[in-house]
Amino acid sequence: MHTDVPLHVTARASGARRQQIAAGVRDSFSAGLGIFPLGIALGLLIIQAGLPWWLPPALSLAAFAGSLELLLVGMMASVTPLAAVALTVLVVNFRHVFYAFPFPLHLVKSPFAKAYAVYAMIDEA
Repeated sequence: MHTDVPLHVTARASGARRQQIAAGVRDSFSAGLGIFPLGIALGLLIIQAGLPWWLPPALSLAAFAGSLELLLVGMMASVTPLAAVALTVLVVNFRHVFYAFPFPLHLVKSPFAKAYAVYAMIDEA
């Protein structure tokens, strides 16, 4: 397939994209630097508890709060009843309810923007 877009336009767009990616990496580096020690701590905690190696990535995908991941390790290691685990998950994540109160969601018009706004107002985002 042949396009009539001049090469210098394509190169300029590619350069702008690289600059945007570099800016995104720079902006998120400090957050990643803060999360890295928590990931190491979670891995060490799981190894010390004698739990399987695949648990840290599984918890990272399944648990919505980093603090909950750390709590769940102890609960799994001590074989805590499922009802207690469920109650703990509810209590730890209940703080998200309060994030919505001051946010003017009625001012966001697009459904996609609303979905992102709801997601972005929590601390895990």
